[in-house]
Amino acid sequence: MNQAKDLVREAEVLGMAPDEPMVQMARFACAGVRDLVAAFPHLEKDPDAATAAADSAIRQQRAIERVYRSAMSVLLRSEDMREVAGRRELYRRFSRLGDSIEHVADRIWYAVVKRA
Repeated sequence: MNQAKDLVREAEVLGMAPDEPMVQMARFACAGVRDLVAAFPHLEKDPDAATAAADSAIRQQRAIERVYRSAMSVLLRSEDMREVAGRRELYRRFSRLGDSIEHVADRIWYAVVKRA
């Protein structure tokens, strides 16, 4: 959650409103976090549901990465260096947020395997 707050603060400092790729990445990040939240209550009694939720979170992370790569390829065609530098940083923050979602999902998987 701190990464999401930091991302918003960075966007405010840079004076950059969200563009369409950021909106998409935010939606995927939100869905991924919801999947993680859904997994935790199932860890003890329904490990299959916990791992299914973790798998869904990982799919959200992969969607963030697809949007990230696409957005970066478009951004690098811009000649406005302020725009390129600012958006690149924000896109990278989204990518790191996705990596954190995947890390927690992996830990859920680990908890299920260790418990078995």
